[in-house]
Amino acid sequence: MVSKFMSEHITFYCHARPEHKTFRFNSPTALSTAQGNNVMDDDIYHSGKKLGTRLKKLKSEKSEDAKLLLEFAELLMSQRLSHNRVQKYISHLYTMRKHMDRNFSEAGIKDIRKLVAWISSEDYTPNTKKDMLVALKRFYT
Repeated sequence: MVSKFMSEHITFYCHARPEHKTFRFNSPTALSTAQGNNVMDDDIYHSGKKLGTRLKKLKSEKSEDAKLLLEFAELLMSQRLSHNRVQKYISHLYTMRKHMDRNFSEAGIKDIRKLVAWISSEDYTPNTKKDMLVALKRFYT
């Protein structure tokens, strides 16, 4: 049985997508989907705000890499990844970009191998290294 609270209209604000001011849900399944994607106001990690800040910074850069990262963030959000996950991937790619000699679009296999070697040699935790490699793989596939 669905509780009265669950059957009412519920409105959420998405911090990362200001063009989508609010979301209205009428069903309990929509509510549970929203909770899995961090669009609720009780986001204790402020992941939507962090992602919004990162995307604003990228929009102001006007570089080719920034444009590619914005497109990638849109793709990830369309695949319904959580704001935390999108922010993590974009943040890792942004960090990796600083250690590349070329743009993401111009990078060849040697550049990617150099980047992977750099990640392996850095003093990151094994989980962070794995996350960086996953972000790199998702970006290029």
